[in-house]
Amino acid sequence: MVAIGQRVFIYTIKDEGLVANSFLDLNFYVTQICPLRSIALCVDMFESVHLLRYQKDFKVLSRVATDDRKIHPRPHRVGFVVNNQNVAIVMGDMEKNLLVFEHDPESPDSKSSQRLLVKGGIRNGITVTNFLRVHAHVSDSMVSRRQKTYYAHSTMFTTKEGSWGFVRSVPERSYRRLFMLQNFIENQFQQNGGLNARGCRSVRPQATGTETNFTNAKQLIDGDLLMQFFGLDIHDKDELSRRLGTTKYQITDDLIELTRIVRHF
Repeated sequence: MVAIGQRVFIYTIKDEGLVANSFLDLNFYVTQICPLRSIALCVDMFESVHLLRYQKDFKVLSRVATDDRKIHPRPHRVGFVVNNQNVAIVMGDMEKNLLVFEHDPESPDSKSSQRLLVKGGIRNGITVTNFLRVHAHVSDSMVSRRQKTYYAHSTMFTTKEGSWGFVRSVPERSYRRLFMLQNFIENQFQQNGGLNARGCRSVRPQATGTETNFTNAKQLIDGDLLMQFFGLDIHDKDELSRRLGTTKYQITDDLIELTRIVRHF
């Protein structure tokens, strides 16, 4: 798959050469293509991300859905987040946000499956330069492995500042525990330099220019913030676990499992 200006081509190998098999004319300038099997993501220079589909039997390349927000920063890089049979889209923009989109044709907000729905977001404060999907890291640990956890891929990202990190999905039950833990740490513990942990991680801008917004979207969990749990004393861990309706051992298991599957080095 190759993009030249506003046109996208599909090439196949034939007679020891590349032959154009299909093409699609778009009304925007393509800056990045991210393919995955029969689908692909195209990044617009000024607008946002678009989802394309290739039908091999008919040799047809078509645009399926797009992010139609009217108020948004310029997109920078895009990638996929894979969790077993489920696939989501992650995008980094020029306002240093990380946004997660999904294509849900059955949702009434999808405009007959023509809109990509915002499912989550966080402002990580750094500009993403690239995404790379890697398999979950498997290693020995004191915690027994949860097989379903390893079906999900980790999406590694790099930044202009030279740092790197991971984006990955977690089970719904673990997400609720970790999200409550993050809220408790944000409200009860003072951060370095008096940083407003909640405000600095809010997506900017909040307005989208459409009926959809970030109010109902799930916030991405900051793993670095959650790791402050290990710095608490035993009394604070017990008190925190009691308020969350769980045990400190369960929270520790969640954090160790999350750390183990994303650390490849």
